[in-house]
Amino acid sequence: MSKSMVVTAILLAIFLLYFPSSVAVLLNKLQLPPPVIGPESLAFNRNGGGPYVTSSDGRIFKYVGSNEGFKEYAYTTPNR
Repeated sequence: MSKSMVVTAILLAIFLLYFPSSVAVLLNKLQLPPPVIGPESLAFNRNGGGPYVTSSDGRIFKYVGSNEGFKEYAYTTPNR
């Protein structure tokens, strides 16, 4: 086993130990409010906020936590 593989394995183990909620989000499906079709795209802001997702009807949703899920954040105009 090479030195880089050992370092990678150690860093991964540290990440999993210190950030278990991040791993849980990756393993669970985040539900958008019904009857939304999407997500069309996904983004984070530069401060690590989000994720923000867009739906097929032009609305933008922000994930606000596991208790509340996605909340409507903004919308696009129909004449874009």
